[in-house]
Amino acid sequence: MILSIVIFLIFFSISNFLLMLIYKFSTYHKSAAWALPLLVVFGIFVAYVFVQLGLRAILEYVILMVFFLAGNYQNNKKKSTQILDQVKEIDAYKFMSESLNKTSKYYILSSVLYCTTFLIMSVYFYNQSPNH
Repeated sequence: MILSIVIFLIFFSISNFLLMLIYKFSTYHKSAAWALPLLVVFGIFVAYVFVQLGLRAILEYVILMVFFLAGNYQNNKKKSTQILDQVKEIDAYKFMSESLNKTSKYYILSSVLYCTTFLIMSVYFYNQSPNH
């Protein structure tokens, strides 16, 4: 029992770290087009490894991931507000505001895409495995 919790937490940490590396590209406006399919592939890979490790806490993983991503989103939103507060020129403010809004939208899209892909594929792989 304790070993499975430790494996779960290690898996969660590693998958989050790798996910945040992909998010660096998926929330950047110019690279989002190719990074979003990469998120889908990563979600499938993570779901496969999750089931192959014998982890069964699919819903718990998704719930933790949602809380983690929501917390990260809030932190990014606070930093964005601080950046905008320092901008003095109106044109620069408009540009920065639009850019930060697009980044927020890409972040939400990436989060929904990853969590949905992971959930669907982990249930699929779980149902396909002979061990359940």
